[in-house]
Amino acid sequence: MALETGTDRDSVRAVLGEADLRREHDRLWIYGWSQGHGKWLVVPWAGSPGTLPMYHTSRVLFVEFDDAGKLSSKQLLQPSGKGSDSDICTDQLLCIIESERDSANEVGWISDRNTAVFSKNVAPDAPVAEDACRLVMVSDTGTHFRLDPQLSFAYLPTPVAVVLDLSPGEHTISSPGASDASFACGAAQTVALKLGETFDAGWHLQLTSLTDVELAAALTRPRLLLPDVPTEDRTD
Repeated sequence: MALETGTDRDSVRAVLGEADLRREHDRLWIYGWSQGHGKWLVVPWAGSPGTLPMYHTSRVLFVEFDDAGKLSSKQLLQPSGKGSDSDICTDQLLCIIESERDSANEVGWISDRNTAVFSKNVAPDAPVAEDACRLVMVSDTGTHFRLDPQLSFAYLPTPVAVVLDLSPGEHTISSPGASDASFACGAAQTVALKLGETFDAGWHLQLTSLTDVELAAALTRPRLLLPDVPTEDRTD
């Protein structure tokens, strides 16, 4: 079945399977494929010989839906091969960037945990609503984090910012292998933070307030698109 403009989500899923990444309230699905080429013969000191691919080629498919859940655009791209710090962007400036890649086994090489999805098409932000607070967060060292327990872990690369409206109150940020950090967010307030880590008898998350100049710069960065549904919680 050809995936033409106007195809619904169920039909796309029937052809391609479940998307590796889902963003923008299910309006953006991203699929990644990797194919091995050639074989190296591996002869260990003990055990049986085996083979490994000589190299891989990868493809990324971006699928966008409209408000009615119909396919509005799709674009197939190939990573540049420049490494895990190189982003891959569509004509609409939707991008992914990897935090790491296992070159020996690239099957399933994109995931919510190790791949950032972001938009370089940054529109002016609306004022913060009276019943919400706004988090603006950056990191100087690409960081894996989770905002509040109900959300999935995500990857925040250095050139990207999180800009997210939340419910007023106390919020927790977690990172694998480090202690949690918390911040308070008041109604109609903007909280601007830099996420980092320190080591003192173990790793600890550190939240530092941004200056007004740093906040203005952060608001010009590409915007991280957080996972819609944690992969482990999906039921469809």
